[in-house]
Amino acid sequence: RRATDSSLELYYWRDYRQREVDFVLKRGAGVDELIQVTYAAIRDDVADRELKALLVASDELGCRELLVITWDYGGEELVDGKRVRFVPLWRWLLEDRQQANSVGEYAKRNGPTCAFSPPRLRSRSDKVKGHAPEK
Repeated sequence: RRATDSSLELYYWRDYRQREVDFVLKRGAGVDELIQVTYAAIRDDVADRELKALLVASDELGCRELLVITWDYGGEELVDGKRVRFVPLWRWLLEDRQQANSVGEYAKRNGPTCAFSPPRLRSRSDKVKGHAPEK
């Protein structure tokens, strides 16, 4: 998907308690979306730690677009007052991310949904290149 949008940067987030968010999608100065990925097939299988990390990162980064990619569970719910979308992997892979309701299109029209906070974000390429992330 990144190949279709060169302005999109991919990071992950980790706090001092080692809570992690798998993907932080950043465009320009703002973070567009926070994404957790889990093997859960039903809602009850989504680990509390996955949601807790997503909510903490959302607070820290100010981001409102929260997504959990699951094996087969889809839905939407309010968790601690925040809207979290659950999308099965197969549906997410088939989604047309260029639709007007996608986060990227919304951000292009209205600006980013949250501010960017670089100290907690680490580039996914750091691991690939063998560079240790900043502590």
